[in-house]
Amino acid sequence: MRFQRLTGFVVLGLLAAPAAFAQQAKFDPVQCEGRTAQDCNDLMGSFNLPAEQRSKVLLTRATALLQQHDLEGSIAEYREMTVIDPHSLIAYSTLGFLESIGEKWPQAVADLKRAVEIAPDQDRVHAMLAVALAKSGDCAGAQASLAEAKAKTKDVSTLAAAADTVRATCP
Repeated sequence: MRFQRLTGFVVLGLLAAPAAFAQQAKFDPVQCEGRTAQDCNDLMGSFNLPAEQRSKVLLTRATALLQQHDLEGSIAEYREMTVIDPHSLIAYSTLGFLESIGEKWPQAVADLKRAVEIAPDQDRVHAMLAVALAKSGDCAGAQASLAEAKAKTKDVSTLAAAADTVRATCP
């Protein structure tokens, strides 16, 4: 009798196990709370989430961190997005913008250069790169970036503020 009860519990447990495992195999963004961007990305990868969904979770986290005035945290989330998609214009251009806000000019230059490589036709990215180059002390690079942007754009007025900043920074 005891053996039959024990067997019944074991069989019941085995039947219930697949449902429990199925629930565990579904990712919930709440599982990323308290984790670093890299750990969150690794966790999502273990669930075989497509890159697009992983980027969406990191973008949501980056936005929330920025709203909480956590510039470093937001930068970390965008940096992890570049791991998922090394050709992400949004990730690289936003990193350059955020690093510019934090006056991390060398990092901004590197990320904005990558953004320009990805999308050379983006006037505003060229403008941000020119400003970052000027602020980092590379006046020749800033002038070259502006000249390249002016040659490719139809509306040079989109570059006016950047040109003013470069002129003021690089007399």
